[in-house]
Amino acid sequence: MGGLLHAAGLPLGDRLLMRNNIPAERRPTYDYFEDSEVVELQDSTLKSLNRHWSCYQGSFPLPPEDSSTRISFREQLTKIVRNRFKKNQNWVVKDPRIGVLLEDWLYVLNTLKIKTYLLIVHRAANNNIISFSQKGQIPKLWAEALWQRTYTNAMVFGKTLPNEQVFLTSFERLMRNPEKETRDICQFLQWPINKSISKEIEKRFKPELSTVKSSEQSSLYLQKETQRIEEKLLENTWQSYLYEEGRLISFKIESSLQQTGSPLELNTLFRNEQSSLPKIKVTIVTAEFQNFGNCGGIGSAYHELAKALLDAGHSVKLILVSAFHQKPINTIKGLQIEQIDPTAFSRLEQIRLIASRIKESSSDVIHLHDWLGFGSGLKDYLGSDRPKIVIGLHGPSAWARSGNPWARNLNGEIAENEERLYDEGLVRALEKDALLNADLIISPSRFMADWVSNHLFENKTKPSIIIQRNCTLSTRIKINLPYRDEDYSHSKNIIYFGRLEERKGLVLFLKSIEKVKKPPEKIIFLGADCLIKKGEMGSDLVKSKLKQLSIDFEFFTNLNRDEALQFLKKNNCIVVIPSLIENSPCVVEELLDSGIRLVVTDVGGSREMIDDSCLKWLSMDNPENLAKNIEDALHTREEEAYLLKAKIPSWEISLSWQAFHQRIPRRNSAEIISNRIDVKPHLNQLGLIKRIIVSGGKRIRAKLRKII
Repeated sequence: MGGLLHAAGLPLGDRLLMRNNIPAERRPTYDYFEDSEVVELQDSTLKSLNRHWSCYQGSFPLPPEDSSTRISFREQLTKIVRNRFKKNQNWVVKDPRIGVLLEDWLYVLNTLKIKTYLLIVHRAANNNIISFSQKGQIPKLWAEALWQRTYTNAMVFGKTLPNEQVFLTSFERLMRNPEKETRDICQFLQWPINKSISKEIEKRFKPELSTVKSSEQSSLYLQKETQRIEEKLLENTWQSYLYEEGRLISFKIESSLQQTGSPLELNTLFRNEQSSLPKIKVTIVTAEFQNFGNCGGIGSAYHELAKALLDAGHSVKLILVSAFHQKPINTIKGLQIEQIDPTAFSRLEQIRLIASRIKESSSDVIHLHDWLGFGSGLKDYLGSDRPKIVIGLHGPSAWARSGNPWARNLNGEIAENEERLYDEGLVRALEKDALLNADLIISPSRFMADWVSNHLFENKTKPSIIIQRNCTLSTRIKINLPYRDEDYSHSKNIIYFGRLEERKGLVLFLKSIEKVKKPPEKIIFLGADCLIKKGEMGSDLVKSKLKQLSIDFEFFTNLNRDEALQFLKKNNCIVVIPSLIENSPCVVEELLDSGIRLVVTDVGGSREMIDDSCLKWLSMDNPENLAKNIEDALHTREEEAYLLKAKIPSWEISLSWQAFHQRIPRRNSAEIISNRIDVKPHLNQLGLIKRIIVSGGKRIRAKLRKII
């Protein structure tokens, strides 16, 4: 659009953002045709208002028009407009940020008695949202919210102008017939068409301009209000659009972040410490990570947290504590991975090695899990100028052992060698110390928080714990089963989903199968094999029991999480998760709202994640009740039975983590600025540098000289 109007000779400004004026490492494939002075003013204003496009607040309504920032913006914009009209009687200004600040633009232009024409360029929502999400490094939800805000502003404030002063075009129309559309726009703007316009447009027109692949477009689910807005734009009936703030995504986002109780308690922290530079450096330290060797809930939770933070533009580094013979499969774009092999080091040596790597990472926040006590002694080691230390409660050793007790001999003594007992005792001490070293302890459930407080600490030493759900799949798996079809025959198979161990309910499950009156034809066991007692694996116990019952069975023990979820999606089976003790099980979380029938035991934190309407489908952790629920799930015709719904949408959980990390205090804002000073070519770099040099020390000044 900018290129075609520029070709027609319309004045867009003296100092335009053209690709050849942008450093090669950041140079786009096309010119922006944006007035750099306007971009600088709008960019700095949006940052001051916490409405910058890279923030989750980017689509929120602006503060009142008498706010000091908006008054300052209008004053500075007035000066720019006056300067432009000293040189020309016409000025076309193109900048997508205008969509957010349109009310103030119209106020200034009306005050100066300048006749205003509004040119709205529509680009397909799915195409626009995906493209902006990728280039802007923000989640698709934020991009869609900003798309909604931009076009609702255009329609709402466009109604304040006479109809003949508003023109709607589209990306598709421009690409289909660029010369005709350019001529129509020039006529709308009452701009004389020059004789060479055909040649100029032919020279400038680029049909190869990148668009989003159709496969990516089709995978994006658009909110109903987005579809409604787009319908008005496509039909050119935007004047009849009725604006309601409550229907916009931004309203839902703002409302979800205003919750002060569980499970979004993270958002009560650091509310007054937001920075105008919203991106930070995050380090995750873990022994488990999805798509790398065997892992459980820890690996799944941190995998989704890393994705959510990278989607929001943060820098994320993973310190993976795992043997070198297993190499990480990095499926997350932009994730930095550093591996530590712990096999050659004692427990205490591992802790010190991890601490030294953390110190080198110079991050703003460190995430560690409670299990194995990686955070032990961190506060003292890192000193006062250190990142925030966040310990996640995923399952300390004492909790795991309560579900998998040590095997005992005939005399009742623990049948385990002394070295293993000593090692676990040391790990428990390190875990407790790590929790005492944390700035924040985050639990995925109230159950887990209460268990840790009551079993690991005396009353005098109990730390405070924040309840916050684990980051989960941004898009849960979905299957569509024809429950209404009278000819539909329910599957006679069931899937046991979980490790083959006692605390995951294997023994309970097998006892319940003995009591099922109409047993399944086949049972599939989806989970890693484990030692049940000395000399006996879980798979051995399954074989002996099910052969007696003449029930067919099959094992799938080497699937990672994503493979397991796809397996469940393809196999029309009842899924049974009969755990005896759970903190906040990822396997349950990831299957909510899926359309798969789930038989889940009502233990630990399970009921905290399930919608109240579905709690009646949970099973007690005894063989009789579990058998009844398995049989009901296999044979019921009730449409809603065992289709468990999530209490909270997954996007709210991800957003909560993203918002928390944008608010978290930076270790050294000057250093962050110096590291990122060249990210935006249109920032007022000189002003930033002056402020940093005044406040910074020798090290910062030296670093800045190199950048300059």
